[in-house]
Amino acid sequence: MKAFQHIGLLHDTAAGYAHGCANFVQQGLDAGAPVLVAVPGGNAQVIRDELGGVAASVMFTDMEVAGRNPGRVIMSLLDFADSFPERRVWVVSQSVWPTRSSLEYSACVTQDAFLNAAFAERDGFDLL
Repeated sequence: MKAFQHIGLLHDTAAGYAHGCANFVQQGLDAGAPVLVAVPGGNAQVIRDELGGVAASVMFTDMEVAGRNPGRVIMSLLDFADSFPERRVWVVSQSVWPTRSSLEYSACVTQDAFLNAAFAERDGFDLL
């Protein structure tokens, strides 16, 4: 099993975002992996639309709820991964969105860096 990977997605349009996320999700599904998409509300729908019928095979969570407290994001991702021991998991995680306060934004940037440390020793985790 290959080591933890934390991949960034650069996009400049909503279509590019949806396509990039859906491509990542599809790769995970093709690999037979459990996939979690944890993004703010409306973004989940554009990813679902891009995925079409395979969206039913993906777990979606609204990050505006699950990640309202930026400090809880890492724990929610670990909880998902821990629910599939011995299996590689794929996760799309977006903890920053336009209505975040500047204090929340800073916490999100910090927690994103901590993700690398939290998952560095964990094989079988792909994060977009």
